Amino acid sequence: MMLVRALVLGWNLDVIESVSNPLGITEKSYDFSAMVPMQLQNSLSEIHRIKKLIVGGGIVSLNLISKIQNISTKIFATFGMTETITHIAVKQLNGFKNNTSSEVEKSYFITLPNVSIAKDFRNCLVIDAPNVSEEKVITNDVVKIISKNKPQQILDIATGTGDLALMMSTLQPQKIIGLDISEGMLAVGKEKIARAKLTDKIEMVVGDSENMPFEDNTFDAITVSFGVRNFANLDKGLTEIRRVLKPKGTFVILETSNPTKFPFKQGYKFYTSIILPMIGKLFSKDKVAYSYLSESANYFPFGETFNLSLIHI
Repeated sequence: MMLVRALVLGWNLDVIESVSNPLGITEKSYDFSAMVPMQLQNSLSEIHRIKKLIVGGGIVSLNLISKIQNISTKIFATFGMTETITHIAVKQLNGFKNNTSSEVEKSYFITLPNVSIAKDFRNCLVIDAPNVSEEKVITNDVVKIISKNKPQQILDIATGTGDLALMMSTLQPQKIIGLDISEGMLAVGKEKIARAKLTDKIEMVVGDSENMPFEDNTFDAITVSFGVRNFANLDKGLTEIRRVLKPKGTFVILETSNPTKFPFKQGYKFYTSIILPMIGKLFSKDKVAYSYLSESANYFPFGETFNLSLIHI
């Protein structure tokens, strides 16, 4: 595999005899190298001559991990199997803040570019690596998958009384801002946040989603729950969201849509245009409010039509 890497990346490849202490038979320094755990163990005194090292072919013991914590070489364990031909993920083994092996135990393998993973019904690893295999590789390895996207700054637009903002506090971000144009709903939300003792984590802000009081590229993630259809100018609102969202940030929309297939389409239209307003008039004395729910959903572009709006922003 080192030969393939050198050919693909245009590296100068130095080939030496395969021995238990490869640095013992050369005095050169290297930008990148690969070893098995035994070779790393036997090369500790000279390993500083390698800038980056990947270790595969076996488990790196905690004893060996503890010995490499103060070494300047950046060392990574690799994850791969016969079916994937090459490595599909790496795990940092040293260079942590406190240089302790316990930090390594808490770290995870991170997938390489163009590799995605999932779990099947058995909680076993499924690998999608189109550059390596046309078909997904289904393994028997039980895994725990942690998303690489851990948003630290989150914006919840049309937050209302802050229910979604409170739910997202479990993601452990640095800050969540709930934005809404209604001061009354925000006031209720502030009471909820205070009862949850999250006033240092969640901030409620009065503001217009089409003219937000935030700097460009501020948020790692933005959510809008049943609010996009209320934008006076949809394109302007989406453009404003893009402005304050960081590049490669996450944008999540939760909205209603209308069924398109018979008989669900006809049944839905009958229920929302006739039955639902009658229920609203009976229980809340406000038929107009309940009619608005279905009417706004009818006029709101959903599905592929809405996706096209996002693409053009």
